Amino acid sequence: MLKHSHLVSLALSAIVIVQVCSAFVPVNHTAGLCLWYGQCDSNDRGALNCYNNTPARSVDRSSDIYSLLQDTCPWYAIGEDIKLCCDLKMLQTLNTQVQAAQKLLQKCPGCMTNFMKLFCATTCDPNAATFMNVTSGDINSKNAIKKVEVYMLTEYVETLFDSCKNVKSSQDGTRVIGSMCGTSADQCTAEGWLNFMGDPTRGSPVPFTIHYNYLNTAKQLPDGTVPYNASQVNCWESDPFYNQETCSCADCPAVCPDLPHHQPTVIPTVLGIHAGAFYTLLVVPAWIFICMVVVAAMYGYGCGVYCTKKKHNIEDEQVHSSCPCPFLWSCWFVPLDFVGYHFDRVLRIGFEKWGFIAAKFWFIVIPVAAIIVGILAVGLTQFEITTDPVELWSAPHSQAREEKNYFDEKFGPFYRTEQIIVTTNLSDYVGHTFVIDNRQVNITLGPIFNKTLLIELLELQNYLTNMSVPFKYKNGTEENITLSDICFKPVNQYCAIQSVFQYFQNSEELLNASRSDYFFFYGNYISHIDLCTKSPSSLNMSDLDIPCMSQYGGPVDPNVILGGFNTSTNQSVGPDYGNATALILTFIVTNHLEEELNAKAEVWEKAFLNFLQNYKSEFFNFTYSAQRSIQDELSRESESDVLTVAISYCLMLLYIVLFIAGFRSFYTLVFDRLYFTGLCGVLLVVLAVLASLGFLSYMKVTASLIIIEVVPFLVLAVGVDNLFIIMHAYERQRREQPTISVNECISKAMGTVAPSITLTATTESCAFLLGAVSQMPAVRAFSLYAGCAVLFNFLLQITVFISILKVDMTLLKCCLGCFERQFYRLGRINGISLLQKIVREYSKVILHWSVRPIVIMFFGVTSILSVALVVNGIPVGLDQTVALPKDSYLLNYFNDMYKYLHTGPPVYFVVKDGYNYTVPEQWNKICMSGGCSNNSLGVQVAFAALQPNYSSIAEPASSWVDSYLAWVDPVAKCCGYYANKSGLELCEIWNTSITDCIQCLPKNTTGPSTHPNYTAFLEFLPLFKVSIPDVNCDQGGHAAFNDAIQMIPNEGSSNISEIGATYFMSYTSILKTSDDYVSSIKHIRELTRNISEELNHEVFGYSVYIVFYEQYLTIVSQTLINLGASFVAVAFMTFLFLQFSIGATCVVMVTVVMIILHMFGCMALFGVNMNAVSLVNLVMTVGISVEFCSHIVRWFYYSDKPGKVKRAQDALEHMGTSVISGITITKFLGVFILLFAKSQLFEIYYFRMYMCMVVLGAAHGLIFLPVLLSCLGPTPRWRPKPKHLIEDSLPNWNKPTLNGSGRNTPIGTPREPQSLYPTLPPDEKSPLLKAN
Repeated sequence: MLKHSHLVSLALSAIVIVQVCSAFVPVNHTAGLCLWYGQCDSNDRGALNCYNNTPARSVDRSSDIYSLLQDTCPWYAIGEDIKLCCDLKMLQTLNTQVQAAQKLLQKCPGCMTNFMKLFCATTCDPNAATFMNVTSGDINSKNAIKKVEVYMLTEYVETLFDSCKNVKSSQDGTRVIGSMCGTSADQCTAEGWLNFMGDPTRGSPVPFTIHYNYLNTAKQLPDGTVPYNASQVNCWESDPFYNQETCSCADCPAVCPDLPHHQPTVIPTVLGIHAGAFYTLLVVPAWIFICMVVVAAMYGYGCGVYCTKKKHNIEDEQVHSSCPCPFLWSCWFVPLDFVGYHFDRVLRIGFEKWGFIAAKFWFIVIPVAAIIVGILAVGLTQFEITTDPVELWSAPHSQAREEKNYFDEKFGPFYRTEQIIVTTNLSDYVGHTFVIDNRQVNITLGPIFNKTLLIELLELQNYLTNMSVPFKYKNGTEENITLSDICFKPVNQYCAIQSVFQYFQNSEELLNASRSDYFFFYGNYISHIDLCTKSPSSLNMSDLDIPCMSQYGGPVDPNVILGGFNTSTNQSVGPDYGNATALILTFIVTNHLEEELNAKAEVWEKAFLNFLQNYKSEFFNFTYSAQRSIQDELSRESESDVLTVAISYCLMLLYIVLFIAGFRSFYTLVFDRLYFTGLCGVLLVVLAVLASLGFLSYMKVTASLIIIEVVPFLVLAVGVDNLFIIMHAYERQRREQPTISVNECISKAMGTVAPSITLTATTESCAFLLGAVSQMPAVRAFSLYAGCAVLFNFLLQITVFISILKVDMTLLKCCLGCFERQFYRLGRINGISLLQKIVREYSKVILHWSVRPIVIMFFGVTSILSVALVVNGIPVGLDQTVALPKDSYLLNYFNDMYKYLHTGPPVYFVVKDGYNYTVPEQWNKICMSGGCSNNSLGVQVAFAALQPNYSSIAEPASSWVDSYLAWVDPVAKCCGYYANKSGLELCEIWNTSITDCIQCLPKNTTGPSTHPNYTAFLEFLPLFKVSIPDVNCDQGGHAAFNDAIQMIPNEGSSNISEIGATYFMSYTSILKTSDDYVSSIKHIRELTRNISEELNHEVFGYSVYIVFYEQYLTIVSQTLINLGASFVAVAFMTFLFLQFSIGATCVVMVTVVMIILHMFGCMALFGVNMNAVSLVNLVMTVGISVEFCSHIVRWFYYSDKPGKVKRAQDALEHMGTSVISGITITKFLGVFILLFAKSQLFEIYYFRMYMCMVVLGAAHGLIFLPVLLSCLGPTPRWRPKPKHLIEDSLPNWNKPTLNGSGRNTPIGTPREPQSLYPTLPPDEKSPLLKAN
């Protein structure tokens, strides 16, 4: 892309004409007199005008000058007697040079008209002497004018400037006024604009000084002079003499409709108060007050109970049978109870039979299971794991993914970038005083521009550019590659490297260049940097005669190569590039869709990183990054945390093996240590994971690292709990009936606890599998792998583990049976474990009438506070720095990037193929020049750039349509082709020495808007794509638009290709946080929807970040869907396996929901953002929450203790021990080790969330749930009258009991069960087991 200040300067040089005069006579300012006429002298900048204060010359209408006057200055070609103060050569020079200015300003006809009127007036106006003046000192010995005074009204200058100040370049969307002002567009003023154009010492190539005097009506003027104040047109008006069109909205904001008043993001309010604040300040205290009332009522009830007990001497269990809310679960659904009872009965009998079979025929069960697992594990040969973030977080058919695929297919993938950000600890500013136009000008730059620093940094850049890296092909051959083999080359053979050294053509010699004489200093690298940051497209404006244009042929935007400079919200004050505190070097490398084609780039990038890792400088500090950096660091992170994760798993495995059978006393230590059973139980978890991986590999489900890291952890948590429950049930049966066989003991244990295990396993599997409805690939894959692993683990536990337990216990009895019987006789075995004793005493405390209200109060208040935290918002997104190791070099790079960079990523507005550009009505909906629609694509993007408080678009889009129309315009003299060659081949139409070069469009083929016809539009577009911008034609499209236009070969008879997909590139503002990125996506999509409606054709916005951050647009809904599906699964399975008990289901759901609610509160409290990783953890929390509460609720439901309090104590004593020794201690040990992981991701999303998961689950399961059950727990359901033969094989809760009168309890009457574990006489077996 080429900016255009040098062209404008050349245009201005045409205004100065030499007039030959023999002697100086003071200027006569009478109307009708000239100030100059003809050309008589010249200097190194061009021709000088000759002083000639004579009357204006008449023009013959048949002369060449009249014809040229009609084209160049049509305002002076009107009337009967046409007089001018210029001859044909002067007008020809003006006509030639203003063509360059037209290329810049022709997009806005109003601006171009005013601009031409001014310079036509100073060149040819017949009354020039009335508003211009010279003195004797302004004329040389040949009467050539060296300096001229021009008097103008300030109002006129302001109007001229206002009509031109917003004209945008169609190449890069920047305001062209900056290239014509010697400074940035924001800093340019009306007076500064004309002063720069009239001052040859400031870089303008005009041959003499034009000094503009800005006057108002009250200022005294020389006698006879009047200020120039010709009529002008505003930018929203048209001038029939030059062009019938008006400026577009993009170039003239006055044409635009009023900016819409976009409301900021709607924040929910209640009564005018922020919803979060309202909830926190009003609702939370109200709920706390309600909790306090409930607690007071409970204490009042407790005091009444205490007084009643003392007065009537009533036993504890008779008083505390329940809280005063029995009506909650008092509804009866006899048909539902009947079905639920028989379903539960079938389960228990079935599991009893299965337990006996698995124990008896262990030699069949184990091999068969091994074969099945082996077959599934073979699927690991097809196992695929992806680390591509696009594949992980973007659904294949999501909008962002389809847009990315379309862009990559049509235009190729976005470039690879390697970047270095350089800062310094130096404190001394650098500066120099230069002599410009006989006045001293001091230029000061920041310490980062220290000369020694720049030289060393240039040497580093050149070393990296020429660094030779060995590369080995797949066939074994080797070659050395350099950056030139992989870099992006937009125009010539040089790589596109964005750095400040492009202002010096990457040459140390030019960096050291300076110009001075014995007395004065005129320029060095300081003045050149100052100039180039203001006019980066300059080809030859510097006092050092060094172009600012880069070596690779394009301009270098100072916003891209400099960082840390001051910016101002005031439009009149632009960026202060001289105070930049960082230099940015960016190497742009070509990217490919096929990974094997990127092999060379990856090898070079590795050498690039290795070199910079060891590079040191005493003058500057630097941070760096390459395209492969994040992937490398993620791999290193996984490797660095292998030891930490391994230690975590080893601690859990060691604990499981040692304590799976519990600890009763040192006397029973040898009998309780089931090392083989514990080890095999852990091995089954591994086999379940392998079976899951293999099975889903058969199904072509791609895995991710999060699955490898999380699923084993999850299955171990769930599976270990089940192992402990089975072992504890077996120990209870062995303790209560020590004389029965191992098979019988296992059978009875399975009948007791297998339904509970089935409840949790199926609930968790369904919860995870329902999570597969997520559109996010990583979450979907995790849900599938986790659900299958939990299911396989459950199946292995109720089959293989039972068989292993039988083998291990049989061996143990054979080896140590006699010792065990001796210990029983001596009374050394007390029957229950130490943990069970502790839990028994704990249950008495936690369920005391004075403690329960406190528990309810605490959990109620914390739930309310959690809601308050959630209402106030949980941040959405995943900071990319969090995924890196704590010692990663990229952390410093990202910090510098956020601190110093001033531009956001590019955004492409893609018009899909099929749009008809060749019809003026259609391209008017795309372009942003004069005559274009005010709702065109270009105008809407430019309009969005004017709303920085709402839109993320930072600048107008570069438009190939506008550039092409300007390039093909005959006035521009850019488009020409050789007449004597068979095919179209571009030639230099401006070069008069080429005689066979024909202009593409004769002037008479264009209308007032210089629009080509259908055939011409398509025919010359390929020439535009290969046209390289230069000083003669800056509109060439090769550098900026070669990749932006897809040409489709015409399969018909015509050789003219059709236009396919195209894009229009802009930039976003600075995006630092996930919220910035998400807001940007929303605004871009809103904008493209409006554009698509205007074009009646699909347009979408594409940027590299959209595919990664699109997930956060729907993360809240995805969370609700996944959690909702999990809750439904938990509720259904709990209802199914708890004998269709609505009360028990509600208790479980209340506990699970409260755990999730507290989990959200902890996320807000501990800085855990809402993203895919935390969503996976939340789904896992639902599954693990079931483990913490379902077993306890089921035991409570079937407990034979009198009263809810006693039943809650019984459930806590028996199942609470399994929960503590199983999942709680196991997970706590494993999670605690993750605190020492090097990865911030592990620390935040695994350690913090997992620890909260364990603590919250244990707190709710062991504290809140027993209290809730003691108050609102379900009462035993209706039972049918039992049959004695059948009931002998079932727990005694089915046997009829006697009421206080000694009579049998009537059928259908609620009652408490007699005994959960009936004890048979030593010589009697269950009828189901007598056959054995």
